[in-house]
Order: sequence, then structure tokens, then C-alpha cells
Amino acid sequence: MLHERLRSVQTTLHITNTDIARCAGCTPSNISRLRSGSRTPPPDSPTIRRLAQGIYACARETGQLVTLSALCALPAGEDEACEALAAWLTGPPRKNEPQRSYGSFGSKLGELMRLAGATGSRLSRLTGLDSSLISRYRRGRQVRCSPTVLERICGALIGDIRQRKNMPRLAGLLQISEEMLGEEDAVHIVCDWLCGVSAPVSRIALENLLDSITEYSETILEEQDVPEDWCDILRDEQKRYVGYDGLRRAMMRLLATALEEAPEEIWLYSDAVSVWLEGDYLAQWERMMHRIVRRGIRIRILHNIDREMPGMVAGIRRWLPMYMTGYVKPFYSLRYGGERFSHVMFLIPGRAAVTACCVCGMEDACTYHFMTDTADVGRVQEAMEHLFARSRPLIRVLDHADDPGYVTKQKIRICLGENSVTVSRTQAPHFSCEFLHPMLYRAFREYVMQRLQEDARRLETETP
Repeated sequence: MLHERLRSVQTTLHITNTDIARCAGCTPSNISRLRSGSRTPPPDSPTIRRLAQGIYACARETGQLVTLSALCALPAGEDEACEALAAWLTGPPRKNEPQRSYGSFGSKLGELMRLAGATGSRLSRLTGLDSSLISRYRRGRQVRCSPTVLERICGALIGDIRQRKNMPRLAGLLQISEEMLGEEDAVHIVCDWLCGVSAPVSRIALENLLDSITEYSETILEEQDVPEDWCDILRDEQKRYVGYDGLRRAMMRLLATALEEAPEEIWLYSDAVSVWLEGDYLAQWERMMHRIVRRGIRIRILHNIDREMPGMVAGIRRWLPMYMTGYVKPFYSLRYGGERFSHVMFLIPGRAAVTACCVCGMEDACTYHFMTDTADVGRVQEAMEHLFARSRPLIRVLDHADDPGYVTKQKIRICLGENSVTVSRTQAPHFSCEFLHPMLYRAFREYVMQRLQEDARRLETETP
């Protein structure tokens, strides 16, 4: 049973022995022996515990915790989930347990029908399709159908899923937010998912990112200028700031200090909601950040990307012009941020820091501390060094790369590596960056595969 369920997890999450081994702290050959069934450790052994922890960490890193939880019926909380996962991997088959693998058309259709509470005969009546055809779809004996038929199937199932109030579970299955499954978009998103796109909205997000790279101009940073009154805030000597307005002023004071003293680096981390970084203040913040980069001050930032693909890409697009300078080093944490507390840690090493911790949802009533005491700043620096030590680079800026790859309609070259993807402009100003986060790599890989298939189909139709 262990080797069967391990294979089921790998198929569902599209992860390899190497992926699990890296997260579990063992060698790929160890995972291979478990997968083949040549080794079956006792259920309560340290090996099984490490395996469960490695699978959970791998699912979290690739943004697939919802899928893993749906497959194995995991509880909330990392410790409890890993314990339940270990029991599931080694336990006997549960009564009426569905053997779920979301990698095939038939298995995905079966899961949608389960959420809709629809039998083959009911789906046949709702769509006007022959029940034997529905049966062939479910068994995987026929997976090609016209877009019209596919939309009829998805539309009927979504109607029943809505009626049963199972839209949150559908959103979890597709790894997107429920808000994205609106009346007009739901059918198209589910159709795409059935046809092989694990997170349909990822394609839209990636194309927006590619558009941003295409539209990039080296004059973007040159055209930005700081607010005329930025020096005035340096006279502020407060030690505590309250609410979003206080955080805005504390952040502006920290950036002004950096401009005045020109340190080598500033360090940034926040898992707080970004409501404070909007509107007119966002424009001021961007101008200050651009000036800092133009001064040659490096920025080390630990991004909070425990989120869906659109949110991650939106954050990357905001920072993209500064990434392209090579002065910003973005990282992502290997640890889950949690949902109880919200934190802010902004630092000029050896000079000043802004810190805060509050209950999530209370950020606008939180007290943000501005520190200049050497000992206090040193403790913040030590804490942030601890955070960065348990993080990995999100993006690396490279010299211009001419490796062969897929060239998009935006004249962007995408080169898929073993565990990363390199994106390059093919026109001046040249720019190449390597995306290292597993979720981004998987999204780019699926995007390229889809585009290649679409190009092949188009050539077939155009060839006389």
C-alpha cells in the first residue's frame, strides 16, 4: 500500500523522487526504493515520518497543499497533517476510499461529478449526450471532445456544484480562489483544468508578466523622482507609529535614512496585508525605492508568497523594473507563514529598523516601532539573518542568455531547465532572469507545453 499511495501522491502533485528527497533530507534512491516497494519501513518509523514531512513540505513549496489535503483528507495544521499523512501512506484502504489522481481527464471528470453529486445517467440527461459516451470519458477510453461538448459538460456540473454549495471545494480542487469562479468565467476555467491546466488562471498571470517584460524600458527608473519633501521626515524622532498611516510614515523615514546615509543594503520582510501600500502612497514609495536603487544601494527582500499564482505574479510585476537593475535580491521562505499573526521587519543593517507584530486583521491598530538603538537594531538583524538562512532565491538576474528556447509572441525567450526557467528579452534592452520558485517553474512549463501544442494544431489546420 505504501508504494501505491506514494505513486498516487507523485502523480497527483507532479513531483519527482528528487523533489521529495530534497524536502525530506534524504537521497532520491531512498524514495525510489519506497516507491518500487522494495523497502517498506514500519508505520511508526522515523523514515515514514520524514517521508510525510517531505511530501507536505514539497506540496507547500509548489502551492499544492489544497490538492494534497483533498487527496489524503488531511486536517488543518502542519504537525497534525503530517501525522495524518504518515498514517494514510501506511494504513489499509479505507472503506469506499476513492483512488484519486487528478492527472487524467477521466479522473478529473469523476472528481467533478462527485462534487456535483451527479451520476452518469444524470449528466447524460443534463447534457443530452449518450450515457455510454459519458462512461467512456470517465474510464479514460475517450478524452477528445469538441469545445461545445466540453462546455456543456462543465456547465451542467458547475450548476449542480453551485446548487450543492460546493463551490469552495471546487476552488480548492482547482487551486484558485472562489471569487475567480464567477458566472462568466467558471465554465472556461473548469474546461481548461479538465484539458490539462492545473491552475487555469496561471496562464493569464504569466502572459501579463511576459507583457510587463516586453514593455520594460530602461527609462522607467530614470523618469522617477523622489517627493520634494522627503528630507523633512528625517527630523521625525518618534519611536512608535500607529496604524497604516503610522506604518507609511515609518517606512518613508527608513527610506529617507537610507538615501541620506547610503548604506550597502536594506533588508525587507513583511507578511502583513499590503493595504497600506496603495493609492498615492504607493507612487511615493515607488519613487523612493527607485532612487535608492539608482544610488547603488542593494535591497534584500524576503517575499511573502504563501499565496496563489496571480498574487505572486502581481507582486513580481511590481518589483520587476527594480529586479532588472540587478540591485534587488528577492528570496522566498521555506517555512509557512501562518495565519494568526502579522509581522513587519524592515532594516538598514547597523542603523535603523521598523518592526511590528500583531494579530492578523488588526494591522491598522498595530504599533510599529522605529528603532535606532544599536543593540535593538542588532537583534532585528540577527532575526532577519535567521529568516534569510532558511530561504531560497526567488529570481536571479543573469547576463544576456542566448540559449535555445520557446519564443513567445511578445518576443520573449523561455528556456526550461531542470528546476528553473530562464526568461529573456530578445530585443534591446536585453534582460534575462532565472525564476527558481517551484510553482513558477511548473506554471512556465505547463504554459510552454500548451503553447507548443496550440502551435502544432494551428500548423495542422493551416497545412493544405
